[in-house]
Amino acid sequence: MLDARQSENDDNDAKMPENEQSLNAESVNLSQVTLDQVNAELVRMVNSTASEVHSTESDVRQSLIYHLEGETIDFRNSAGGIAQASTLSSVQSPIGLVQCQDVTIEGGSTGMVSTGTASINNSRTGILIGRQVSGGPHSSVILLANQVDGTVQTTLDTPRALLAGLTAGVAAGLVLLVGRWMRGKR
Repeated sequence: MLDARQSENDDNDAKMPENEQSLNAESVNLSQVTLDQVNAELVRMVNSTASEVHSTESDVRQSLIYHLEGETIDFRNSAGGIAQASTLSSVQSPIGLVQCQDVTIEGGSTGMVSTGTASINNSRTGILIGRQVSGGPHSSVILLANQVDGTVQTTLDTPRALLAGLTAGVAAGLVLLVGRWMRGKR
């Protein structure tokens, strides 16, 4: 089902031709459709897929989106590649890359999160970068944060990540120095 409205006062449903892969409207309700691009003020998706969604507000349920960009994103039981927003709420949803000001993740997993404020509960992140991180138990491979409130299990926290970077830099420098020295002897 596809329901696209050009204005709030227009009650006529806009039907999209089958070969159309892009949708532009003020408000969009998508159910069981596949699109390349969606541009709208309000996007509601259920059991749908899209390559790109650009909206002010998105409500995504059991859907797959490669790139989602907007002011407010509510992601439930869905999967996404890249999500960029001012505010993002994710429940039981894997997302590759999240970039936003405020993020709330419940029971999901993310590859990388770059945020100002994060509230993460019962979730996993690969790399978490933020000013303030709070929440219940969650795990992160690399955590870089100014303030952490709550239980976070990390492989590399901020001091260890800095030490690992310094050690890797020194090791790479030594390898290059020995390589240059060995070539100079011939």
